[in-house]
Amino acid sequence: MSDSEVISAASDLLHGFKSRLQEAFTEAGIVLSPVEFKVLRVIQHATQCTSQDLVRELERDKAQIARIVAALNVKELINREPNPNDKRSQVLSISSKGNDILVACEQPERQVVASMIGNTSCEDREQCLRVLRMLHGNLCKDRCNSPL
Repeated sequence: MSDSEVISAASDLLHGFKSRLQEAFTEAGIVLSPVEFKVLRVIQHATQCTSQDLVRELERDKAQIARIVAALNVKELINREPNPNDKRSQVLSISSKGNDILVACEQPERQVVASMIGNTSCEDREQCLRVLRMLHGNLCKDRCNSPL
């Protein structure tokens, strides 16, 4: 197995999951992209979440996060309040409408995950998770050690 096969398989998995999740949301009448869903989840689980927290957590650039946050705000899925610790930023929280959307996303997400996992054993899933975390850790370590 070559390194390019690993990269291709990882890319195919990520693209396939996002595509299928988008299809499942659309079929359920949910107007939300997978990345918007992920942002809502991060905001939901964070305390005092700011756009900068999203940049760090999701490893996306500031401009992309700003566009996503603006779109979620227009859809009234999040609230933005002045940050008492830093007047230049805002604290983001999930609105009641955003919470309702997250609840509506649970079933389609479970269906996609069940379809993806299929008949894999618990041991295979644990091994896969271990390897994925290791690969992600390697990327993070390389970035932190980079002279840039």
